Amino acid sequence: SVRLNERGNSHNNKKLAYLLDMKTICVVDLVMQSAITQISHDSKLDWLELSETAHKLLFRDKKMRLVVVDIQSGRKQTLLSKVQFVQWVIKSDVVIAQTDSNLAVWYNIDLPEHVTIMTVRGDAYDVVREDGKTEVHSKEGATDHVYQLDEGLVEFGTALNDGDFGRAVTYLESLGDKPAAKAMWHNLANIALIQQNLRVAHRCFAALANASKTFYLYETIKIGERYAENTGHSEMQCPEVRARLALLGGDLKGAERIYIDQGDIESALKMYIKLRRWDEAIKLAERRGYPGIYELKEQQMSYLLSTNQEEKAGEVLEE
Repeated sequence: SVRLNERGNSHNNKKLAYLLDMKTICVVDLVMQSAITQISHDSKLDWLELSETAHKLLFRDKKMRLVVVDIQSGRKQTLLSKVQFVQWVIKSDVVIAQTDSNLAVWYNIDLPEHVTIMTVRGDAYDVVREDGKTEVHSKEGATDHVYQLDEGLVEFGTALNDGDFGRAVTYLESLGDKPAAKAMWHNLANIALIQQNLRVAHRCFAALANASKTFYLYETIKIGERYAENTGHSEMQCPEVRARLALLGGDLKGAERIYIDQGDIESALKMYIKLRRWDEAIKLAERRGYPGIYELKEQQMSYLLSTNQEEKAGEVLEE
């Protein structure tokens, strides 16, 4: 399976997936001329295909199991068993697969647990996307059947994978409170954070009614705006913004490094104390020869005693 700068991708996105042997797939970056990953499986394979953006790989084995692989992480997940037909929908990252009389549709392959099931007659043999419609064609004897997919969901998945956040947000807003919207808002929020689009992430968490993350991102955006106004640099160059995003992602060590690189040990210590991570705060203070370490240890002791952690307080005293 080969993908060469498809869906308007102009970033030399050229990937090849092929079999090294009947149970091993190799994925190669044709631009760098190097292997990206190797995927081993416990059964012989009979079909494989990269997504158009080459971020995902689908394959089916001789036992008719359908598996999706995330190319970047190498993570492998079985999607479906007894798969008779499978295909990527053209100009999207939507997956269609048939098992028995059921048609499974993954409108968002990044969340494979969210699958739409349709009942179909006959055997699916093609997926056609044109004139603003996406249709699955099946044949039952001499009779043809056509099943229409939700073009809005297909369009959302495409917008998401193409990085067109504005189009994705507009579509989700049109869904209102439909159950399918929640998973998509969540996925869009995660992707927006990875790509450091704070305003889109803020909008997503507001839609999800996550008040704490919404307010946290609002504060982060304001910090970035003030930094950009005062320095003329981009908001994402602000150390405080980068540290807050690392903290939001649970990367405390990453946030600590950002603060320390700026010579701001006080902010790193405040971060740990606010999270009640006293041991990390004390260790950091000791490593850096922090002059206020004794006051810091007194604060830790006061906190432990006030929260009835006498045993832990005793351990600290012994140290």
